[in-house]
Amino acid sequence: MFKDHQIIIANGCLSESFYAGPEALRALSPVARQELYDIFPELMLMTGTLHHPARPFLRGKTARTLVSKHLNSHSLVASPITLSCGIQVIQLPIQMPFMTH
Repeated sequence: MFKDHQIIIANGCLSESFYAGPEALRALSPVARQELYDIFPELMLMTGTLHHPARPFLRGKTARTLVSKHLNSHSLVASPITLSCGIQVIQLPIQMPFMTH
């Protein structure tokens, strides 16, 4: 785990670190959740508003609009970009002004 949720490269593949948000914590078994709290007691005090995902979570109308555009065009809604390490990713064309990183 990292201080913040991260997009990482693991064995040459893009992946993400564990996002310790409320849904993820509820999905853990009680034993696993308690073990995580034993290691990171500050997680017990944090609320969902304090956790910042590495990329915005799409919700509601924004998600439905993006899926609709994709289904109607039968193609990607954004072009892939190549990172300096040679990996291609898709940067979604969505503005989230409330996101700080």
